Amino acid sequence: MTETVLFVRCVPHPLAQRALRAIRRVLPHARIEVLSNGEAGAALAAAGDADAIVEYPGSRYALLDTGLRILPRLRRRRYDLVVVPYTSRGREAFWNVARLALLAGGRATVWQRVDAAEISEPEWTPVRLRDWLQTQSPGMRVRSALLHLLKVPALVLAYVTGMLVLAAAALVLIPAVWLKPDPSGSRS
Repeated sequence: MTETVLFVRCVPHPLAQRALRAIRRVLPHARIEVLSNGEAGAALAAAGDADAIVEYPGSRYALLDTGLRILPRLRRRRYDLVVVPYTSRGREAFWNVARLALLAGGRATVWQRVDAAEISEPEWTPVRLRDWLQTQSPGMRVRSALLHLLKVPALVLAYVTGMLVLAAAALVLIPAVWLKPDPSGSRS
């Protein structure tokens, strides 16, 4: 039995509301929390299908935007089910949200199609990174892997380079400022 649900609102409000109603019908006693940013979360809470809103301070669901601030909080809650809605644009358009949802650490993370004419019973399919990798061309997979491997060394290199530039500037400027001759010309 699912007791806690995290719904990641990444679709327009009317679609999210319809999807939440379907979840509430299937899981009437579950505690449903909605991860949302801005006023959309307040509107969903006012409708009554969500028990709580988890404020997401970013403008998009990217891990580096604000995911690092909110992920530990989500992981501590240990949701039974994390739901990632998607529309007819396809799941590919929602993979950044799905990867964030997988990192939330729920017991199960599922896709829910929300733009069907009527959602009587939610159709849930598991979110698996393997599926995302299969949608990528081999060239894109290699590029993504290389970018992932190079991200940390590039940040470290940029930091070290910046520190070296600052140290060099200090070595040039400090003697010029501190070792100026006395403007009055008198020596003590």
